[in-house]
Amino acid sequence: MKPIRIVLIDDIPASLARTRDILSNARYEVTTCSEFPVALRLIKTLKGRTIVICSLKVSGGSGLDFMAELLKSYGTIPVVLFSARPSVDDLILALRAGAHDFLRKPISAEALLDSVARGTHRLNLGLDAESHERENRSEISAIRNELKTVKAHCAFKGFMISMASHDFRSVLTVLDGYQQIVRQNCDNGCRNEISVKMLEQTSRTIFRLQSMAATLFDVESAEKGELHIIPIPFDFDTMLRECASFYRPYAAQKRVDLDVEPGLPSIRALGDPARVLQIFDNVLYNAVKFTPADGAIRIGCGTTGDGYVTATVTDTGIGISKEMIKEVLGEVPVAQKKDQHARVGLGLTICRRLIANQNGRFGLSSGPGKGTTISISLPSAD
Repeated sequence: MKPIRIVLIDDIPASLARTRDILSNARYEVTTCSEFPVALRLIKTLKGRTIVICSLKVSGGSGLDFMAELLKSYGTIPVVLFSARPSVDDLILALRAGAHDFLRKPISAEALLDSVARGTHRLNLGLDAESHERENRSEISAIRNELKTVKAHCAFKGFMISMASHDFRSVLTVLDGYQQIVRQNCDNGCRNEISVKMLEQTSRTIFRLQSMAATLFDVESAEKGELHIIPIPFDFDTMLRECASFYRPYAAQKRVDLDVEPGLPSIRALGDPARVLQIFDNVLYNAVKFTPADGAIRIGCGTTGDGYVTATVTDTGIGISKEMIKEVLGEVPVAQKKDQHARVGLGLTICRRLIANQNGRFGLSSGPGKGTTISISLPSAD
């Protein structure tokens, strides 16, 4: 750090020389002036990094006026005023106007050096504050620019999601039309039971693909706070059975036993059926995908006694780590990962949010190698 220079302003040669000698003997760099305009130009070249010691009157000019003009440009400069016979009003005006100190002539060396030492400390604090402020402004500017970039990327991402979802749904609509034509022809003359079942599975698959396309919109809408939920009464147990039937062939391919608990009660829930179907699809797909061969998945449902109905999906799969459970439950931000389990956390996080938007409850119990149990609760419609 460069030494701070002292600018000494006085138009009385003897006083100027005495004060300069005191400061020079204390190893301060001192520049003397006898006129305010010259001193102001010098201070500008020093960029305000100085202490000013100034007589209250110099060549007919006012030290108070000079200080006021100086502090407009350099608010951190300590200004020490001095005078042989200052009035009380002069002292009050000087301190109110921002003077660091006011000394009486003849100035003692002890008082002068003490005032300069305090002024040096004050100036360094002010310069540090200005430096931090510049750094903060620079950081804020960088953050604003980064935020603009993020907003632009998010807007583009939203556009791409919307476009992909629209095109996806358009293709599915055409495919659904073809499927209905085939189904009508089959109804008129097809008696093959396998073909009929395959058509039913095709119909369900198309419906679920349409649900997936809607999920793309759901994620984007949820981020914008525009997710619309339309709760209506629906058969909770029937939806569970249909989802189980849909994923049973996939489970059989992996040699996983997927079944609904016997005696599943008939219960009705209050929620958005399309959203709930998306949730069940996600949960069951993950259960089958991450359950190894010879594992098992059990689906059950019932009432909780507090006005809610609850579905549970329990598997004997590989389980979920504590870190991912915290992400799913919203206890920590979802990490940006690139591994085979990354979509599990993101998918279940979406499920939790969709349930919460329907005044429901989402539960998750798991551990590595211990399987997973997920509970989905919705208000009862009965």
